[in-house]
Amino acid sequence: MKIPFKSIAAVLGAVLVHACEIPFSLEDTAAPKIYLQCIPAPDSTVLQILYAAPAVGSSTGNPPSFSPQASILVNGQPRAFKDQGAGRFTSYEPLQEGDEIQVDVTAQDLPAISGKTTVPPVPHITETVVTEEKADTSTFRKVTLTLDTAPKEDEYYGIQIRRRTAVLYTDGSFDDLDIFIVPGKLINLLDSGTVTMDDFVQVNFTDGLFNGFLDRPMTILTAKQFQGNQYSFYLDSFDTDIWSTISEIDWENLPERGEDWDEDDWREYWSRDREEQEDTRIPVGSATYCQIFLYRLSPETYRYAKALFQSNFNFLANMGLIPANFTYSNVAGGLGVVGALSVDTADFIEADNAILKLILGQNPPSGYRP
Repeated sequence: MKIPFKSIAAVLGAVLVHACEIPFSLEDTAAPKIYLQCIPAPDSTVLQILYAAPAVGSSTGNPPSFSPQASILVNGQPRAFKDQGAGRFTSYEPLQEGDEIQVDVTAQDLPAISGKTTVPPVPHITETVVTEEKADTSTFRKVTLTLDTAPKEDEYYGIQIRRRTAVLYTDGSFDDLDIFIVPGKLINLLDSGTVTMDDFVQVNFTDGLFNGFLDRPMTILTAKQFQGNQYSFYLDSFDTDIWSTISEIDWENLPERGEDWDEDDWREYWSRDREEQEDTRIPVGSATYCQIFLYRLSPETYRYAKALFQSNFNFLANMGLIPANFTYSNVAGGLGVVGALSVDTADFIEADNAILKLILGQNPPSGYRP
């Protein structure tokens, strides 16, 4: 007995459709909660407190008034902070590694929330080495960071790289491009088998908070991304070009066109006249300044950042084809995260001393060799 191919296809299609079903009910509603994000750093603490409305039900939308009240305890002692409005609170009193942080938030007609964390130890970069590595006909710059100790399996890190490039022209003007880049791992597309998605876990970290933008990416690292006590990356590899985004342009240092110009005027000028401007000016030289921020993350910060990345880049879940990702929260009674981080920095400059002084207006750091 022969079974028609169309019948087999119909049966398989029905099975697949049934397998993709995700049962839910619009009657399964949740109560509104308080959302809190707080990632204390050694030099500042920022709290973002928002009203979290359920997706369906009678409690959707913002409440008539939402005026949260927050308190911060550091090692059991109250910490002063400033209410910036719109649910944002800041404190610039310094913190030390090992400090225990507790945040409590209350708001009218909503359950009180709280979260705890501990400031992690500060990472220590002992050496930064920039070398050149060739692949086919191209030359790539490789940066190797050496730490004082090798990361352990239960330690978590993050890295941000800020690159500022300035070009000086004979008329005294210069272009200044500020960009945050991601640490590249691929100088040859044939090497893609040597990396995994864990090498490309990135979330945006700006002004002490994680958000959904991509202008200042932080790459999340575990012990797997280190070789002993060293971490290496490329400044100009294929994946750096794909992921990096322009952060800002130094508008104050563009050629003068009038004191009454605002930023929109400058942006229009930059996009419309830049090609003509570059054709008429003669470059004298350029300088590139790179600043590396290496973070040590508390376990709560790492788990929240990893869950945020998975939520942002799980396209199948975003299209409703598979269940949504797990959302991490360590906020009792509410949503969000109370985590912490510490940071060490390293920098290097690529320019001769004369160009460096003209463009960046500063002397080379100690240890710099032109």
